[in-house]
Amino acid sequence: MYTMYFDGACGPTNPGGYIGCGVAIKDKDNNTIYTISKQFPPQRFSGQTSNNLAEYTALFLGLQWCLNHKITELHVIGDSKLVIMQMKGCFKIKKGTYVKAALETIKLRDNFKKITFEHVKRELNTEADELSAIVIDGYNSKTDKLSYISHKKETVIIQKPQNQKIKKIPKPTGKAAFNPEKLAEYDRYLKELMNEAHEKRLEKLRNEGNIPNKTIKTIEQEGKKRRESKPKFNSFGLSSNNRSSKKNPPRGGWV
Repeated sequence: MYTMYFDGACGPTNPGGYIGCGVAIKDKDNNTIYTISKQFPPQRFSGQTSNNLAEYTALFLGLQWCLNHKITELHVIGDSKLVIMQMKGCFKIKKGTYVKAALETIKLRDNFKKITFEHVKRELNTEADELSAIVIDGYNSKTDKLSYISHKKETVIIQKPQNQKIKKIPKPTGKAAFNPEKLAEYDRYLKELMNEAHEKRLEKLRNEGNIPNKTIKTIEQEGKKRRESKPKFNSFGLSSNNRSSKKNPPRGGWV
């Protein structure tokens, strides 16, 4: 399988600046077989440019080259979480200057026999990052400060996964109570139940609308600590030897 790294930049202002696109395509031995380094003026996009549009333009150019050269199995790597998650179908595409480019890129994606996407930190995407450099009127995106225009924002809606009913697993008894695989399976089942209850609680708080996000985040963190502290099940009862911990759950319950 071939690997493609991509990156995009917008400067000296974001949004509204020039667009820089960088792509590096590697073979199965990790040898770079082709690179793309292009820069476009904002007039090319009627002045409606952004960093997200730059990322998508770079991805589009890379996918287009691969298809033109009969590469149909590809692993794509980028440092834009938005683009990667949208290509994987985890984030919705609602509105913003990048929407048209995103939809066109999805059409290209669907022409591949096999394609996967991976998000990495910027320091692991250096080759494509260098290729996406913008150099215009004394400005260099790799060395000079970027100016942001805060009143223009692009909206991203996170697509929540559909709720699936948790398959009930009975508590192991008899010989099964000494089977490590059965115990581990039952332990995962209990954990799924606790996570589900915790998510329902958070969703209820969000729907109420009068709970600050900071408070909800704190509750989420505390819930995670409580779930991690819950004694695990084994054939002799709870794993903790502390009698008080068996009878009394932490403050607020296990969920």
